[in-house]
Amino acid sequence: IFLNQKERGFELLDFMLKYQFPANWNHWAEVVWRDSSKPEFIGDMPHTWVGSDFINAFRNMIVYEDENEKNIKLLMGFTPDFLNEKNVFEVVNMITIFGKLNIHLKKFSEQKIVVNFLGNLDVGEWKFELFNPFNKTIKNVYLNGKQIFSFDNKKIEFKEFPATLEIIYF
Repeated sequence: IFLNQKERGFELLDFMLKYQFPANWNHWAEVVWRDSSKPEFIGDMPHTWVGSDFINAFRNMIVYEDENEKNIKLLMGFTPDFLNEKNVFEVVNMITIFGKLNIHLKKFSEQKIVVNFLGNLDVGEWKFELFNPFNKTIKNVYLNGKQIFSFDNKKIEFKEFPATLEIIYF
């Protein structure tokens, strides 16, 4: 994700999820063998450091505080597969270094999505970077009802919070 190789990142994620062992335990053992039919040593279970690394990696796909650039990267690893049956993606009370963040993304059509960012963040001089959730060509962006021009087809930059972004695609 950080290397702009989202597809490869999801291939790796699928691979890692495939090798949670024992099957359906939803965690990773310390040692994983290719042939799971053989009785072999698998180490500590559950192996919590592996699980915590997975949680941190997944969290960074949604919210990442970049201290070098002084910005908060949002939805860098989002994929439309995250949408539920109502075409909504929602995160509630995501803990950040600035406070709690709520994200509500709604896909209204192939040409329009609305993303709401709410919470109790106090980011000071930091800015936000919303990565283009659908990797389509952006026509217009409205921030809290006003048209903005600080975007390209990769990301949208803004400073206001709370924020409602309406993204119009070609």
